[in-house]
Amino acid sequence: MTRPNLVVLLMIPSFLAVALLSKHPTTPLLVKLAPGINNASPRRNNPTWIRARREVSAGTVALNARLAALTHQDLERRVISKGPSRLPTITLTFDDGPHPACTRQLLQALHKLQVPATFFVVGYMAEKNPDLVRAIHSGGFEIGSHTFSHANLTLLSQEDVLTEFRAANDVIKRITGTTPLFCRPPGGDLSLPVLRSAADLGLYTVMWTDDPGDYDSPSNSIVIRKALHRLSPGGIILMHDCPRAVETVPMIVTKARAMGYRFVPLSQYRPRG
Repeated sequence: MTRPNLVVLLMIPSFLAVALLSKHPTTPLLVKLAPGINNASPRRNNPTWIRARREVSAGTVALNARLAALTHQDLERRVISKGPSRLPTITLTFDDGPHPACTRQLLQALHKLQVPATFFVVGYMAEKNPDLVRAIHSGGFEIGSHTFSHANLTLLSQEDVLTEFRAANDVIKRITGTTPLFCRPPGGDLSLPVLRSAADLGLYTVMWTDDPGDYDSPSNSIVIRKALHRLSPGGIILMHDCPRAVETVPMIVTKARAMGYRFVPLSQYRPRG
């Protein structure tokens, strides 16, 4: 997980500003995420990445026409920043897996709690751990794309961004037989090319309202306190496939339920029509 810096832009569409504000609620509207500490690069030598890039490059003319035809309204309909605020619902999401040391423990905890969740998996890690991806899928949990290489998409060309999403989709479909509906750019780093690429592949870009910082927090109590303090109706909790999540999710779920919240699948937040 990255903590990007922010720089001022001359203008961005209002819906993109709203999506950015979902992760930086105190930031002015005219912002764009700048390169942070995510130094990952596209895995250009991976056979899956190479195959996806060939598919993207083979249809460049048609691709450019499709991307040009996407309006800001089209893109806005493909961004999920939160769910309905009129309902006391929240949804759990986990980034950066699958991890052999954590994923099965998370699944066991979620099954015991009877809580739905979405796992945003990294393509090359899914390739290395297909059994874990199958376990997520067979357990009834939703699987989203966290790109193939976990690179900062705002630093890549349009073709590279499309390749990252396509390669991750290919891996997920190869393992589970289904193509994901959702994606989350690493670090939540957004730009119009990123949103256009996701939309072209039929993906909904998912942000979050609640980041308790399980990836770098010094204690379980801090993660739990942050998570509960930021809860709101229609909330999307960002957590990670990591040991701290395994340790804190049971208490977060138990206390959130005591506060009157109900956990729902991310698919319930998908726009209709």
